[in-house]
Amino acid sequence: MNPRTYLAAPVPELPVVDVERAQQHYRDALGFAVNWLSPDKSIGAVTASISITTDPCTRVVPRA
Repeated sequence: MNPRTYLAAPVPELPVVDVERAQQHYRDALGFAVNWLSPDKSIGAVTASISITTDPCTRVVPRA
C-alpha cells in the first residue's frame, strides 16, 4: 500500500425536497453553518462541529 494514500472522511448525503429550506432548518434548529448552495438550489452543504464522547471529564463548550 502506498503510504501517501489518503481517504477523506465519509460525508452523508440526505435527499430532501427543498434544499434551501432544509439548510435553513439545520441552521436555525440545530446550529449548523450553511456552507454553500448551488445556483439552481439543487444541492448544498451544511456543517457542524460535533464531538461525541463517553469521557465524563469532557467539558461541553457552546459555540459562539
